[in-house]
Amino acid sequence: LKLSKDFYDKQKDRFNISKVPDIYDSIKYDLLHNKNALQFSCAEDLYVCSKALADIVVPQEYGMTVDEKLSIARGIITPLLRKIQADLQCNLTGVLTHDEHVNKLDPRYLNQDDVDLTSYSKGIQTPGRHVRTRLYFTSESHVHSLLTVIRYGGLLDASDDEQWKRSMEYLDTVSELNYLTQIVIMLYEDSSEEENSERRFHVELHCSPGAYGCFDVLPEADSVTSNTNRTVLPKSNRQAAHSPP
Repeated sequence: LKLSKDFYDKQKDRFNISKVPDIYDSIKYDLLHNKNALQFSCAEDLYVCSKALADIVVPQEYGMTVDEKLSIARGIITPLLRKIQADLQCNLTGVLTHDEHVNKLDPRYLNQDDVDLTSYSKGIQTPGRHVRTRLYFTSESHVHSLLTVIRYGGLLDASDDEQWKRSMEYLDTVSELNYLTQIVIMLYEDSSEEENSERRFHVELHCSPGAYGCFDVLPEADSVTSNTNRTVLPKSNRQAAHSPP
């Protein structure tokens, strides 16, 4: 009831569009978790209408022009970008932080000469290597801002890179960053290359817009192959991949 009053001002006969995301989040939550108890026959119609409005309103909260989007993104995500940069730089230099815990495959198998290591490593070519993983659990605003920096931060030129162009086209089709949205930055090292060679490291970016409710229809754009939402940065661009804007 309060949300309804906040959304529409009877005295001024005006709607407060800033409440659209709240309405959308509320009806989506109720459809997911309280559908049987909702007792509201128009719930799904309200969901469809509020989602259509939210798809317009929410992106505008993060800027209208590219300059506005980048300015807002910097204000939100700069501390997180610095953390990501530090973690990637740690992998590049091999210098561990004081609080880092490093795990390998079970050492019991590594110490047994008569054991076929590949049976435990499931085909991993270098089972003794260090694999460092960083998980950042953050808010929707930070995910929007990180995508803004990736899209408009000048990593690659879509006119010169077909794969980057396809990736940007994929992001254009994503109407919402839902629960379990993921952005994955994968840094690979080719130890056969010289330490100072630009071919020693490369970065892959993966993105998933998250989960869909049982009342959602999966867009055709999201049923494409994984190559569409995966971008490989050339080795010469690896510094750009972990530098703050």
